[in-house]
Order: sequence, then C-alpha cells, then structure tokens
Amino acid sequence: MKYVIALLLYLTVYKPMVHASGYKGDYDTAQIRAMWMHCTYGLSQRPDYHPGAAVRICDCFMDNLRKRVLLKDWKETPGPERYRIVIEITNQCFIDLMIVPEEDSI
Repeated sequence: MKYVIALLLYLTVYKPMVHASGYKGDYDTAQIRAMWMHCTYGLSQRPDYHPGAAVRICDCFMDNLRKRVLLKDWKETPGPERYRIVIEITNQCFIDLMIVPEEDSI
C-alpha cells in the first residue's frame, strides 16, 4: 500500500524533462529512417566518401533538415528549391564536421 501511495505521489509531482531540440516535430520515425537510409546509401555509392563519414554527414543533414523545414513543407517544395536546400545543409555539415570533399564532389 505504501508503494502505491509513493507512486501516486511521485506521479503527481514528477514533471517530465522536456528537451529543447529545435526540431519542427512533424517527421515520424519511419520517415526519418527512410530519408536517412536514402542519404547513407547515396553517399556509400561514392568512392570519395568513407562509410563512417557518410553516416556522420547524414546524421547532421537529417538533424538540420528537421530543424529547418516541416515535413509537409518539404513534400510540397519544388525540386530546384529542394536541391538548393540539400546543398546548403550538406555544405554546412561538411563545415561543422570538418570534412573536406574532393573537388567537384558535390
């Protein structure tokens, strides 16, 4: 009985910790995984990138894309604008991760 009271007291006082991630919040897990796998597969096909670098780049890319663009907006973004956003985010990730791509690799 005292454990039930302790649990009820804990649940009434406990406030979950909210992390300020900055993510827009409308990407579901399946969508994030699919986009990340597409990114890593694309980079793994390139001989100028080590697989470990591809994973780090795609982690960075997905984090930044989720902070910058809502999924519903991303789906409605025209191809040329998407390409521009992808290049901007990827270049920023190269800078953040201190990865120097070979000439003409992007």
